[in-house]
Amino acid sequence: MIIVEVILPFPIRQFFKYCMPDIMRPVIGGRIVVPFRSKDIVGVVISFSKIKDTRKLNFKCVKSLIDSKSLYSNVLLNLIIWINKNYQCFIGNLFFSILPKLLRNKYIIKNKYIHQWIITKKGKEINSQIFLTKKQLNALIILKKKVF
Repeated sequence: MIIVEVILPFPIRQFFKYCMPDIMRPVIGGRIVVPFRSKDIVGVVISFSKIKDTRKLNFKCVKSLIDSKSLYSNVLLNLIIWINKNYQCFIGNLFFSILPKLLRNKYIIKNKYIHQWIITKKGKEINSQIFLTKKQLNALIILKKKVF
């Protein structure tokens, strides 16, 4: 059994713990659907741990996973936690105010279109003096370095 600590979009300073079967794979920074009072609410996973003996625990179970990847980078997660510790700001509001309005609900991100710039064989062979504009030259330099 996995115990998940979840941030909910409420103006409170604490997180909530829920249990999850071993089949599900939680992701720190990923959204999940959990029961809270009489509703199902979207929360964000901030940590999780495996526990073998669950007889004494009395946690509600997670309804479903929404994301298989984190919505937050490590830098952003650390920044949110730092803001929560150093300023009088609720952690639930911080986590959900950063997200676009569409992702605050149960919307699932579909990877239909993945845009990626790559340099072609012809582009690698082109001399940088051929380009007329500075933007084209900068784009070629970046693509040759493979920065992203």
